[in-house]
Amino acid sequence: MGLIRFLLAISVVIYHSSRPHHGLTLVDGLAAVKFFFIISGFYMALILNGKYASYISFIINRFLKLFPAYWIVLILCFIYAPPIHFEKLSLPLSIYYLFSNFFIIGSNLTAVFVEKSGHLMISSLSIPLEIQQRAPDYLYLPIIWSLSVEIVFYFLAPFLLAHGYFKRKMLLMFVVSFVVNFFLVMHHAWRPPWNYNFLLPVLYLFMLGALGWRLYHSTLFKTYYHWSMGVGALLLLGGYIVGYQFMPKQINLYLRNVELASLGIILFATAIPFVFEFSKSNKIDRFFGDLSYPLYIGHFFIIHYFPYWKQWNPLIGSIILAIILDVCVIKTIDRYRERLVR
Repeated sequence: MGLIRFLLAISVVIYHSSRPHHGLTLVDGLAAVKFFFIISGFYMALILNGKYASYISFIINRFLKLFPAYWIVLILCFIYAPPIHFEKLSLPLSIYYLFSNFFIIGSNLTAVFVEKSGHLMISSLSIPLEIQQRAPDYLYLPIIWSLSVEIVFYFLAPFLLAHGYFKRKMLLMFVVSFVVNFFLVMHHAWRPPWNYNFLLPVLYLFMLGALGWRLYHSTLFKTYYHWSMGVGALLLLGGYIVGYQFMPKQINLYLRNVELASLGIILFATAIPFVFEFSKSNKIDRFFGDLSYPLYIGHFFIIHYFPYWKQWNPLIGSIILAIILDVCVIKTIDRYRERLVR
């Protein structure tokens, strides 16, 4: 599934750079994040039902997976990015933004807690959108909001997906999350921050991925799976990502706003088990998959802060940075992470 993750990360890079690569924009950036959530749900269900000996080892492992590479990119931002003037904010808000910059957690709420006329306020549809959009200016890497959502999911995942909890709670959380999301859509609150920046409205996406793992783990799948199904699923998802931009505009908007009812979301969740089974032992696929996370966290630095790539190709620069991060940081940390797995 590494190639699919890599294509989704490229989609986000192109989306944020606003520069199509040879005319291609691939899937919409927000849709790509939703697909990442589905993949995360699948992987967390997979590893929690076969790898980790304890809750603590799982959390430490996730911490080591995310933060070392992120902190390297953050240091690069300190060097090259214009300084952020936290002194313009109130003391509570300054502390909040500093914490979010260093530890990611809470960065998904930067568009929720806003300052208007010197007062700290909770964002609402009555607060002008430009004030809400100004909040991420105090994050060096605003794209970490999705990582914050993932981290909250990691804290809850062992209780939702591990053996003994899965069957009883997964369906309930799926229904609750979908109802909340549907409520937001019906009340015209589907725009950020209310539809993406909280875990509950998007939890059903993680649960869809976990349902994919249930299919993968089933006797039915093991009995009837054939490698041709994996090839077909891979071509289907790859074609969907590449061909997304050529779909009628109405379909694209439908995919973004009415998420669960969209064919793309259901198609993606259903195809994941087949793609994973087909590609799980492929070293080339693994190589591309390993680049997806560093590509995601590093591309914003290349596009907005690194002076040498602004006038060149930001996608190539982002891939080069991702390879450096993967080889020099992530692979080094992985040797220690493996000791936490029984």
